[in-house]
Amino acid sequence: MRRQYTATGSVSRLTGIKEEIRSKLNAGDIIGKYVELRRVGKDLAGLCPFHHEKTPSFHVDATKGLYYCFGCKEGGDLFDFVMKIEGLSFSEALAFLAEQAGIRLPGVNDGPEAIERKRQQEQMAQVNMLAQRFYARTLQGPEGQAARQYLARRSVNGAMIKRFGIGYAPDRWDALTKYLNDAGMLQVGIRAGLLVEKSPGRAYDRFRGRIMFPFVGLDRRITAFGGRALTGEPKYLNSPETLLYRKRYQLYGLYQAKEAIRRHSRAVVVEGYFDAVALFQVGIEYVVASCGTALTREHLQVLRRTAKELYVCFDGDQAGRSAVSKGLDALQGAELPVKVVLLPEGHDPDTYVRQYGPAGFHGLLERALPLTEYLLEMAISLADLRTVDGRMRGVRATLPILRNVKSHVERDAYIQRVSVRLGVSAQSLAAEVAGTVKNSEHNLPQQHTNLRNRNTSRDSVLNAPHVVNVSPRTRIERELLHSLFKDPSNAQAVIAELGEAPFHTAAYNAALQVLARTDAASPDVGALSAAVGPDQVARWQAEESYVSWRECVIRLQVEHMRNEITLIEQGLSMLSVHDPIRFVMHVGDALQAFRRWRKALRDINSPVNNRRLEGEVS
Repeated sequence: MRRQYTATGSVSRLTGIKEEIRSKLNAGDIIGKYVELRRVGKDLAGLCPFHHEKTPSFHVDATKGLYYCFGCKEGGDLFDFVMKIEGLSFSEALAFLAEQAGIRLPGVNDGPEAIERKRQQEQMAQVNMLAQRFYARTLQGPEGQAARQYLARRSVNGAMIKRFGIGYAPDRWDALTKYLNDAGMLQVGIRAGLLVEKSPGRAYDRFRGRIMFPFVGLDRRITAFGGRALTGEPKYLNSPETLLYRKRYQLYGLYQAKEAIRRHSRAVVVEGYFDAVALFQVGIEYVVASCGTALTREHLQVLRRTAKELYVCFDGDQAGRSAVSKGLDALQGAELPVKVVLLPEGHDPDTYVRQYGPAGFHGLLERALPLTEYLLEMAISLADLRTVDGRMRGVRATLPILRNVKSHVERDAYIQRVSVRLGVSAQSLAAEVAGTVKNSEHNLPQQHTNLRNRNTSRDSVLNAPHVVNVSPRTRIERELLHSLFKDPSNAQAVIAELGEAPFHTAAYNAALQVLARTDAASPDVGALSAAVGPDQVARWQAEESYVSWRECVIRLQVEHMRNEITLIEQGLSMLSVHDPIRFVMHVGDALQAFRRWRKALRDINSPVNNRRLEGEVS
């Protein structure tokens, strides 16, 4: 965590402090820590750290304390350079350079407590550096053989091991303890979280049998460690919080990634150390890891200093989606564009980039969903769109997300898209978002128990199967139930294929459950009559079923895909007008849906009695 100086006093006093810092620091020495400089006449020159170039156009005048790039036109004094390269505010840059120059800033708390706190932080940084060297040596020694083999299996090369300072903690209780005790740093090791005190003057190693990843702050100090176990649990273990390490401020790999983040104006946030190292290794260097900690506003504040857009890429499973949800509050208040990268099920960034390479991962970045769109997709995916009640649940789930969109134009575009997905009108959804609809909890016709006043339209459809004006899906559902009535033993297989409530009406779903519970050859007529009506059951008893349950299942699946394609076509039509870029991106989804439909049609092995399915009534 950076120290910040709050300027007090006159402008002339602040100017005097700046001049004192300039007089004590050599701009060439400070900038040379970030850029490889060579003498060119009276100036120093090197490759510009602020843009990509092959020929040096970045010049430093060490005498005047100024820099300038003839390529990107970036220039200024030493304070400007530190602010830009480190992503600091002016007050933070002032404190940073004052510390380099050994100058005490007026107004900075330098009482006994602050002095002691700083002393302990420096000691912890020192002991962490000693521990990192110990772990690095151990990795290359005999005790590190298994760890080296594991890293090789994970395709981590030697350059990345060196770049990230990766090491190995021996599988012994006292390995680091003895090392730090010999160095006179036992108590500091305990305070730094490297050791666990079991009694006064006695301790044991916190990390044992683990590949060690040091957390390096932007000030180059090692603040903490994360360890990955070769065997046993917990699989991952991080240092506890200390005076030096605050996890809400720390992102793994930020020190290594900061230049790439600044150069590309983007950052990718992944979950684990190996994810970050794997992406960095293939050239995607603008990557940091949260390491199991939910993203915080402080994390995003650090990234916002150099990144103009943020990509969140967690594992393609429920745990990964949960990780996004945990950081939702921070992400929604990030004050920079946030996109969510969707990984296939079973993949994490490490496995994906090893299988598909950097080009494949760049493709995922291009197809990443804006945060709002991702949240809407998740909300809609949890709703059962086959029923009115399910659609209303979907509407209610999307309302807070839509209301959180500040731009009226953007909100209107999302309302149009969501209305198509949920099968409701854009006008009614907009009214719900605006909160102008009364009784919006259900938005359904009032249900009455009084027979005279109740809405009987639903009953008339269920109890009058001879009406020709019934949807194709309802006819197929009825044919399927008729087939199961004749042979209830197939009901469990239907549920396995379609789910426990696959039908559009509660009555038909209830009938399916009755048939599934039937043990004998003949079903429970009384329970079926209660579900769909005695007239329907009487017709099933009197007539033969000419369609197999397998054919009906396939027809229902095809009908579902037909509806899916209709929704996609409607969405594409809307996107082609309102959002041409997203239109192009979603064409691939439409093609996949068409391919699934075509495959399902090919899977139909025998013709169904089209005369019965296409309109004639039983």
